[in-house]
Amino acid sequence: MDIIDGVGHSAMGLCLDYWNIWQQKDVCAAIRAAGRKINVLQVSDWRTPWSAADRLIPGDGCIPLYEMLHATWDAGFRGACTVEIFSSGVPDSLYDRDLNEVIRFCREGLNQAWTGTA
Repeated sequence: MDIIDGVGHSAMGLCLDYWNIWQQKDVCAAIRAAGRKINVLQVSDWRTPWSAADRLIPGDGCIPLYEMLHATWDAGFRGACTVEIFSSGVPDSLYDRDLNEVIRFCREGLNQAWTGTA
């Protein structure tokens, strides 16, 4: 946040990547504090055991997506939401599935995470 403030340009902002920040202490408070500095949102889910080259479809892992999505909304973010999928070196790689199916499951997972039905 200090770097964003230091640059002082309206185009400079934060790519809020849930996979990278979800274990931060008071993550939802930090998201709310970021406010309008959030430029884009990346959503995925966390595989247990952890794998650096793997992300799960939203709702299939252990990231508290409901809380984080609502904190992001509370922060005032209304921009682009992307699903970040890396899926290498695991036996059930999303790369081996039908792309349309992966997209559909991601959309359903995000909807369920938003409503708290995941």
